[in-house]
Amino acid sequence: TMDYYQLLFAIGAVVLAIYYYQTSIFNYWKNRGIPGPKPGPFLGNFWGIITRKYAAATAVKNWYKEFKHEPVFGIYEGTKPVLVINDLELVKDVLIRDFSSFMDRGFKVYEK
Repeated sequence: TMDYYQLLFAIGAVVLAIYYYQTSIFNYWKNRGIPGPKPGPFLGNFWGIITRKYAAATAVKNWYKEFKHEPVFGIYEGTKPVLVINDLELVKDVLIRDFSSFMDRGFKVYEK
């Protein structure tokens, strides 16, 4: 029975370590003082989208409404932090004035 308890303890420790690692990733925006919706473990803010509870467009629309008075907010695409720009002047800066600094960021497009 001692081996059983050791195995159970080891499995529990591994599960807790994985959970801690996954949730500690989600402090990225919080540590930088950037607001955003609370992410869930493993899938970040995309749990409802992955499970088809709601469409991606609906999620983005709701986040924009929730943070409409913030110039930027942060979400998590899985465990990857994503900055969403909410302020028109910042959008202009990123897309026009400072474009060369931002041109290779965002969604990957495969030309095939």
